[in-house]
Amino acid sequence: MTKKKQLRELINAGRTSTNAPTLQSNDFLNNQAQTWSDHSLETGTLEHSDWAPENVATFYYSEGIQNVDVAQQFFNQWNTSTTGHKEIMLSPSSTQIGIGISCNTTTCYATAQFGRSE
Repeated sequence: MTKKKQLRELINAGRTSTNAPTLQSNDFLNNQAQTWSDHSLETGTLEHSDWAPENVATFYYSEGIQNVDVAQQFFNQWNTSTTGHKEIMLSPSSTQIGIGISCNTTTCYATAQFGRSE
């Protein structure tokens, strides 16, 4: 299973406790989120894009990320956030998600963009 799919499944598992609808993968949002994660890794900056609602996160391991559960790490950051990230993940108004994850040997960036099907 890919890191992105695993992260989506973790988010959806968290949403079941709130009766929020299961988030479906959206190609447009996936492309935007991946582009933003790639940009973040290239520039070494963590900031939001112009898309809302959106969660972004990063982590660094000096010993390398090869043995790190990347999806779980990002989910844990958003799920324990006190600045609205958990609320964005669990919002019942979202039905679609796009996830981008970009890593080098020691650092990863993730972007999750949320939307609604029309």
